[in-house]
Amino acid sequence: MLQSISWILRRTIITVVTWILAVSITVLIILVAPPGDPARTLMLDCMNRGGSQHECLIEVQTYLGLQPEEPLIVKWAKWTYNTLTFNLGISWYYRVSVNRIIADAVPWTLFLTSYALILTIPIGILLGIILAYYRSNRIFFTSVSAALSVINAIPVWLIAVYLYLYVGARWELLPHRGPYDINVTPGLNLSFLLSVLHHHLLPALAYFIVSLPSWALPMATLASSILREDYVAIAKARGLPKGRVLTAYVMRNSVLPMYTRISLTFAAMLTGAVWIENQFALLGLGRILGAVSGIRDYPTMMGIYCVSLSAIIIGNLLTDLTYALIDPRARLED
Repeated sequence: MLQSISWILRRTIITVVTWILAVSITVLIILVAPPGDPARTLMLDCMNRGGSQHECLIEVQTYLGLQPEEPLIVKWAKWTYNTLTFNLGISWYYRVSVNRIIADAVPWTLFLTSYALILTIPIGILLGIILAYYRSNRIFFTSVSAALSVINAIPVWLIAVYLYLYVGARWELLPHRGPYDINVTPGLNLSFLLSVLHHHLLPALAYFIVSLPSWALPMATLASSILREDYVAIAKARGLPKGRVLTAYVMRNSVLPMYTRISLTFAAMLTGAVWIENQFALLGLGRILGAVSGIRDYPTMMGIYCVSLSAIIIGNLLTDLTYALIDPRARLED
């Protein structure tokens, strides 16, 4: 018991330290990267709009919580502390609290990524097991594996463009613009929920297509090794149905090592949200980041980076903790 608690505390402390380092490094990059210090940039922009020095200093303090003349180390420490405590300031572009913007956008991004994960994981696992079982069929195995390898090399934005142009715009098989039908009333009603699912299916398919190889190919490798185990041969010799052998013996023992891929796939989907959400005109963090990056809305950009980093790091921690509960050997190996 004490060993388990110690392991959980150690993993949690490592995660917190990683989070603090990731946020502080991101803040430092934004402070020193072109076009330069955000506080000075906002100060100059305000003065170019005819503001007095006193008015502009107040504006910089309001939006960033910084002073233009402060040393870089002081700005870095202040902004890192504000970001870690989620005191994210006011958006230059939207003129409202960054916390409010992010609170409105996060559910949409999490919904889209969850939607894509629900499609990707079971189908990827099933395809991997089918590939492993029919490995002796060289034509089938080679053609499918080659196709998956090619797909794995295609960036998500290119998949999204093709789905948008052909499946959405040309063939009109699925809606390709907006998070839901403009004719439905938003709220907890069936028509709205079905409309949201329908409108997010095409972007979820973009994630699904680009993520499928990272599940199917490793799953095929794991399942192939398990199919050569003695207990699988004994199950076949006993005359058990093919489906029972694949599910009860092969799938059960090969799925567990794939569990940690959930957080990796989630992180990859978050990084692709900028392209996906902007391509399909969806609501979410990616859409907002695309809108504010061009005008250098630093408070909003920093808020989105912080939330994305937090989601990825917390997702990794939850994956580690739940994996250790499922397979206690993970705690012993750590």
